[in-house]
Amino acid sequence: MKTSDYWQQRFEQLSESLLTTGERYYYEEVEKQFRLAARELEKEISMWYKRLALNNDISMMEAKKLLTSNELQEFRWSVEEYIKRGKKNGITGRWEKELENASARVHISRLDAMKLQMQQQMEVLYGNQLDSLDKHFSDVYSQSFYRSAYEIDKGIGVGTQLSQLDPDRIRDVLSKPWVSDGRNFSDRLWRDKDLLLNTLQTELTQATIRGEPLNKVVDLMAEKLNVAKSAVSNLVMTETAFFASKGQHDCFERLDVKKYEFLATLDRRTSRTCQHMDKKTFLLKEYKTGTNAPPMHCRCRSCIVPYFGDEEEHADMRAARDENGKTKMVSAKLSYPEWKKNFVKPETQEISKKTIAESKEEKYNKGIEETYKKALAFGKRTGNEGLYWLDEKGASAYPDLTGNSNSVQLTQDLVDFISKAPPRSLTSIHNHPGSSAFSDADLSIMCQYPSIDCLRVIGHDGTEYYASVGDGERPEYRILKATYEKAIQDLMEFFKPKVQSGELDKKSAWKEHTHQAIAKVAEKFKWKYERTLPDEK
Repeated sequence: MKTSDYWQQRFEQLSESLLTTGERYYYEEVEKQFRLAARELEKEISMWYKRLALNNDISMMEAKKLLTSNELQEFRWSVEEYIKRGKKNGITGRWEKELENASARVHISRLDAMKLQMQQQMEVLYGNQLDSLDKHFSDVYSQSFYRSAYEIDKGIGVGTQLSQLDPDRIRDVLSKPWVSDGRNFSDRLWRDKDLLLNTLQTELTQATIRGEPLNKVVDLMAEKLNVAKSAVSNLVMTETAFFASKGQHDCFERLDVKKYEFLATLDRRTSRTCQHMDKKTFLLKEYKTGTNAPPMHCRCRSCIVPYFGDEEEHADMRAARDENGKTKMVSAKLSYPEWKKNFVKPETQEISKKTIAESKEEKYNKGIEETYKKALAFGKRTGNEGLYWLDEKGASAYPDLTGNSNSVQLTQDLVDFISKAPPRSLTSIHNHPGSSAFSDADLSIMCQYPSIDCLRVIGHDGTEYYASVGDGERPEYRILKATYEKAIQDLMEFFKPKVQSGELDKKSAWKEHTHQAIAKVAEKFKWKYERTLPDEK
């Protein structure tokens, strides 16, 4: 058993690592999104002023005038474009309905039109944040759970068999409010959006009444956006602290840890509350966020530590139980990826008579269909790609990943996972918003990792694609890329005239173009490749 100092050091490092991901997320995502929103808002206000201002000053009289026929036509076009862009960024159904109602209005003032444009920027800004925050908090919770289990296993000398976290369980944790006002992070984000929008629209109206020049209005809007950005920063760091602590708590509970110790980060920034809580121990069943567990306050950096007393260390070998429950000795230096591979298994489901009767193939196909539905639901809601991994039984083998409209970035943890998985044990599934076939990057991943039995893509129009190396070749990426690009180029002369003549639109042409190119690549390297159109199912 490790000493108390060991637990404090390891879990303080783990907590710091998780909180750092929150800081990185803020600077890489939130800062960027607010900069883009500020730029768009400034552009639209500037265009508004150009039409209504005299000597760079604007009057309320001009702002209250109804849109002219030309301006109204342009406004309706803008609203239609907002709806189109908003669907790609996950706008709410409520705002989509408001936009549709706005496009049908015959009389609307220039000021009201500007307020609608302002609201569009805020809906997209906060809609984008909600999707990316959901993924960030899911990752924090999962990493906290698994890393805590790893540290405990390594420290107490017994390897414990764990089921992989169920995605539905993670979603439940993310959606459940943890503060007294009954709001979760999603509710808080939309509340902050409403407050910011109300502030911006009020300030715009008052600036118009005062006849403020353009530069003052732009500076005022930037100031309000900075205040809102600071609020999102507080939300990111506080919620990151909560999900990090919650992941530790749930891990302790799963591993039957009875007590925990509160550990504060002691420096000049440490709150008086956390200073007084430092080194206090509690029963795990008494765990309560904000009372005896972090976060105790906004941007809290404290953490919890498993408490086993202050026993002496064991030697370099330790006991571990395998999947059959037998005890064996393993190295105390076991790495986290090795530990996860050996001791984290996919969650087992309750076996029913129907499940027993189902064949392996039937369960696998059922898993494929369910994942297609999930991928389509996510893709059509956000306009982005999602990446899913199934095992040989059709069960989820790895937590879902989300990306942008063109790709999903592989995390290092995922790379470690697919690198060490058994040969031909995994199915990769993702969605394509444009309904085209595989990219060369998709095919390269399939060739690079023997653990991937096949790739599957579901297009948003229902088209399904399947590819498998099987006993075929696994070319280097440069060879594969050159072959793919040549196939694309060779087919260009066939498809380009069809687009120019109007026989095919660009989207339909590219869908067929990529399909025929992949068929050529698959034939060259002796892969199995299939496409199933919606009307062929």
